[in-house]
Amino acid sequence: PDFSIIYITRSYNDRTIKKDHIKKHLPKIFYAKTNAKNWKGEKPFFLNSKEYSVAHPSLGADGKTIYFSSDMPGGFGASDIWYCTWKNDKWSAPVNLGKEVNTFGNEVFPFIQNDSTLYFASNGLPGYGGLDVFVSKKRNGSWQTPRNIQKPVNSSYDDFSFILDASDTYGFFSSNRPEGLGSDDIYACKRLPISPEAKRAIIPKPKSFFVSGYVKDKSSLLPIAETTVYLLNTITGKVKVMRTNAEGYYTSVVDKVGSYVIKATQLNYISDCLSFLLTSAYTTTHPMIPRDLLLDKLEVNKVFKLENINYEFDKWNIRTDAGPELDKLVKIMMENPISVELGSHTDCDGTYLYNDVLTQKRAESVVKYIIQKGIAKERISAKGYGERKLINKCCDGIDCTPEEHKANQRTEFRITAISPILPQNSSYRVIYKDGDEIDRWLLPPDFFGNCTNK
Repeated sequence: PDFSIIYITRSYNDRTIKKDHIKKHLPKIFYAKTNAKNWKGEKPFFLNSKEYSVAHPSLGADGKTIYFSSDMPGGFGASDIWYCTWKNDKWSAPVNLGKEVNTFGNEVFPFIQNDSTLYFASNGLPGYGGLDVFVSKKRNGSWQTPRNIQKPVNSSYDDFSFILDASDTYGFFSSNRPEGLGSDDIYACKRLPISPEAKRAIIPKPKSFFVSGYVKDKSSLLPIAETTVYLLNTITGKVKVMRTNAEGYYTSVVDKVGSYVIKATQLNYISDCLSFLLTSAYTTTHPMIPRDLLLDKLEVNKVFKLENINYEFDKWNIRTDAGPELDKLVKIMMENPISVELGSHTDCDGTYLYNDVLTQKRAESVVKYIIQKGIAKERISAKGYGERKLINKCCDGIDCTPEEHKANQRTEFRITAISPILPQNSSYRVIYKDGDEIDRWLLPPDFFGNCTNK
């Protein structure tokens, strides 16, 4: 307040110290003192870290309390509002403002006014879309339920970094609304006196529209925690990233009307996805996803059947209609560090030797296809089982229907090994945090492939 110390946020394109070594913009807080002529002695804030962000400082009236945003451990969501107090010539341990202010989403850009009014931006509270500016009053030592300050400051775009002067009348904020000159622009604002008519008017509180769902193990139907869920808005091209809790539950704010694709991924699981539409016909503001996302665990010696792999009589060449199903196996192997045995099976028609040779050629054809798609040949082998592993009673001399015989004509893959080293082109090498919103092009081109009509 006496202009002797300045606190700033600086963004670094650091590498994290985690195993993935992913580059990311990591905000940190710094401060410097002035000697009335220039700033000098810049120092880092004591909470700066290579593992989480610390950003957007705002000082109380006496300079003894600092509010800031951080995604440090112990919060309620992606980024929370925290504060420290100045005691014994140092800042205290950080204190979270609590779940009354903080949500599962991002709470950022706090601004403290007269030590009793907190303005901040959030995408986890009911709003118009994107980041909205909210205000919370401190009463009897507790922060009250935040209130959306509504239009014209807030819009369906990102609105944030709201500040006011000491008179609580004039201020500024940032927004990426389309009428600006660039991406994020600075806007000035002025608080207008409330007319008697406006006081009598009932201003409806904007309601956010959420979707929720669960991720479960396909075999046991038990919830899978810490699963990454990607929600693509096919109209805007934006992808919201979520993480499931201990109950396998996830939720996100979305536009009420839109076309979406959702996908759940977990290392050493076969991912699951589906597409769905949201329409204005929904009467609830919090519908569930049409079905649970079910992930199939990859385990050594576990066998998976490849559907729709058909061959002409006495042939082993790959038919065109088999391509999409084989591409699923390619994708699984690209994402997960597994090695597999490709097994081909037939019914009991023909001799043992004939069927052994035929299925070996068919298995080798599939393996050749997989290798040509970029999978290392050391990770996949071919095995023709002929009629030696029938899955029903239909062996030689037993009358069966054509459908029962066809059930034995199948192509499967068996997990032979799981390596601790991820494939070079695995999408799991790129990890986003819960609450992130990213552009579609930041994910692999076929990331949401085969997700329609499921």
